[in-house]
Amino acid sequence: MLLFNKFKSKSIEKSIDELQKELKNLTNNLNQIKQQIHTAKKELTYYQQEIGIYEGLAEIQDMGLEYRPTELCIDSIKENLNHVQRQIGEMMNSGKIFVIDKIYTVDGSQPKGQKFQQIFCETLLTGFNNYFEKKRKAITQ
Repeated sequence: MLLFNKFKSKSIEKSIDELQKELKNLTNNLNQIKQQIHTAKKELTYYQQEIGIYEGLAEIQDMGLEYRPTELCIDSIKENLNHVQRQIGEMMNSGKIFVIDKIYTVDGSQPKGQKFQQIFCETLLTGFNNYFEKKRKAITQ
């Protein structure tokens, strides 16, 4: 009986060793699969962004605005877009977004005329932005 217990014990140890090796292999496989998923998600995000930019170009053309891109590099286009958006923000903050060539007076006051022109330009820009968004939404829906 003692010999049988030793044999049984060795058999159990072999089974445990085999199961540990199998667990290690499965863990390695799982890590490889996780890495592949991570890489695939990065690629998916990249292609989604690329498709979005091309859809944006199509939207511009659908609005009737003639547009032929000078650059086809997505990263360069994004960089230029961010640069232009920063410049527009800086111009808005500094009040240089409007060019007013002629100063008018309101009730004989030049400062009132300047204030009126500034408000008028801001309202005109807001109206244009609203019109543009309305057209963009109409096209995308």
